[in-house]
Amino acid sequence: MFWRATQDELVEQYHKQVKGTGYGGESSGAHGKGIAAENEVNGTVRGAQKVVRVTQNADRTINAVVEIPYTHPDGRVVTTTLTITENNVTKAEDKVIAAPGDLQLEIQVAQKAHRPAFPGHHIAGYLARQAKS
Repeated sequence: MFWRATQDELVEQYHKQVKGTGYGGESSGAHGKGIAAENEVNGTVRGAQKVVRVTQNADRTINAVVEIPYTHPDGRVVTTTLTITENNVTKAEDKVIAAPGDLQLEIQVAQKAHRPAFPGHHIAGYLARQAKS
């Protein structure tokens, strides 16, 4: 989950800071570009995020819990639950649901136990292609 979020943010910030693209939404602007890159690098399809709860603090930061589903090519859906405290992600947990037709097995995978290899060369390639466009 850590690298998935990192590559999304790298691409999003590249488009905001270098290309001058506005933030947008899940399918537009810099945020949309970040999600598209995330899908391309991971081979997943990111679904619409669901805000489970959100509160605004006196300093205008937020505390929230957000769920984001990712569908893998084999049909597995992994839902990442982010806990956000004062605008910072403080916890991330993946819930892996077996592919359709399999037993309804659910496995809780904590962030610390679930770290894929860093796909840095994919991100660099994506950014290089974007710089040419």
